[in-house]
Amino acid sequence: MSKKLKKRLIWIPSILIPILLLIFFLSPSISIETVGNGVFEKEQNTSNFQKSNKMYFVTVSEKNLEDYSTEKISLVDDKNQEITIQKKDWASASKTVLWFYGKPHSNYKLTYHIQKKNDTDQTVLRKTFSTADKPSNLEDVNQIVEKKVKDESNKKIKDSILNKTKEMSKSINVYYTPTQTELESIQQAYTETFITDLSGYKVHMDTATSDGYSFTVTSKWSEPDINDLNRRIDERENQLKQEVGHDYTQLYKRIIDELPNLIRQTPKTTTIKENKSIFKVGRIDPKAIEKNYHFSELNLLDDDFGDPISNILL
Repeated sequence: MSKKLKKRLIWIPSILIPILLLIFFLSPSISIETVGNGVFEKEQNTSNFQKSNKMYFVTVSEKNLEDYSTEKISLVDDKNQEITIQKKDWASASKTVLWFYGKPHSNYKLTYHIQKKNDTDQTVLRKTFSTADKPSNLEDVNQIVEKKVKDESNKKIKDSILNKTKEMSKSINVYYTPTQTELESIQQAYTETFITDLSGYKVHMDTATSDGYSFTVTSKWSEPDINDLNRRIDERENQLKQEVGHDYTQLYKRIIDELPNLIRQTPKTTTIKENKSIFKVGRIDPKAIEKNYHFSELNLLDDDFGDPISNILL
């Protein structure tokens, strides 16, 4: 073989490889990013988690499709049965999320039929993917988040009520300073009467996607009628003055001692206040949510349920 021919043969790969790589990187293609089960919108029946656990999503990364129109997207299972795509979401300019009812531990084939703009030639892109052996249990996630939100919110509310009770009692400190036990008795009476049975207090999973879980927390409550409570406190003070005279230490000690029962007898106002807040949780293992997530700083409930205590007049 001549030296010239050898040189030519050596140059061929060095020219062809960059060309082939260029064709590869510029050619239209699709790839699978994430596959999971979830909920795509609030209107979907998330109260029926058995049904929701069968809803799957696949995130498709699309490359070099700017000059193409997508004529059809189809999905078939491992028996070549067509699967209805329930919804298409555009996560970004180059990512599409497809939702479908599927099964765990199953194989699927995704097909894109694309056509170059201002052309009649069509191209077919195919990718296969599999669902996990065991889907995420959305009901478990919902129950864990609901319990944590309620527990942490209740603690935050109780702490606020106790702090407001301490502030409220400062007006009589010159005569009598309530003990911690007495303050906690007032807090407990207020909590049991006006907080424990918040109407419609619930946490609801709205969506579960590759990005995470979205929830809405709602509550309804009626404030205590503090005017009614103040009137009865004033009446009781006048009665006690007949018994203890100007012994204000004894007077306010008796008032503080009786205040929990006075609170329990206080009616609610007729105005119903509603709270609604939306928050998100990352798509992580339910046990990690239970261990690592804290919701008390999210200010999920707009109202400070302890505020009415500040208006109690001693």
